[in-house]
Amino acid sequence: MSLIELRDFKIALPGLPNDRLYSLKKEVLNSINKLNNSNSLMEAEIKKLSSKLNSTSDNQLDNDLSPLDDEDDDVKVIKDDIRLYKESISENKIVLKNNQKRIDYLHAEISNRNLQIE
Repeated sequence: MSLIELRDFKIALPGLPNDRLYSLKKEVLNSINKLNNSNSLMEAEIKKLSSKLNSTSDNQLDNDLSPLDDEDDDVKVIKDDIRLYKESISENKIVLKNNQKRIDYLHAEISNRNLQIE
């Protein structure tokens, strides 16, 4: 699915044949599912990395080693990974919101044509 502005997407819908409306809906729903799955995987990875970060901190303190700090390369990598996952989730949420608007526009056009919303 090509990237077009929501406004242009909405304007183009009345000129599309019925079957194209339904196929677009399937494409957008597929995109929504993939983004939701991706976000779930990244959230799980964030939890795993956060747990690792916390357990590393606890282990270092328990073993009377130097305290965990941002200068530790492993800590930097973990924090950078967590930051990247959080940024990606945030960007995906914007795309999800736009895709939901596309679904709403598709439903409105399908309803305007007195067709069944599948």
